[in-house]
Amino acid sequence: MRARARRVPAWRTDDQDVVTPLQQSPVRTEEPLEQVTLVPSAAARLRITAFPTAGSGPRAHEWVSCTASFSGVDSPQALIINSATRPSGSGDHSVPRFTWWDRTGTTEWVQYETAAARLLE
Repeated sequence: MRARARRVPAWRTDDQDVVTPLQQSPVRTEEPLEQVTLVPSAAARLRITAFPTAGSGPRAHEWVSCTASFSGVDSPQALIINSATRPSGSGDHSVPRFTWWDRTGTTEWVQYETAAARLLE
């Protein structure tokens, strides 16, 4: 299937080669329209079932990219997608989470990429 689309440069695969979850739409992108070919899910490893809506106006949201040196559970995107969701405790697995389990004695990092300075809570 072919469709016209705009790239969201910060939307890419996570550390486990899985396309990261959608963030709030519309997503701000200034990329030009281009034709893309969508491959049926049975014919490729990459399976995307939903796409963000692209936008450029004042209601468009910046796509925040997050990478990490290692992700033991879920993906670094859990840090972004669920920033407003608070687990009931350290054993709450009902919300996606991020850990460096079972890294001990190593230096690990998380990196956010935004277009401008921004407060992270």
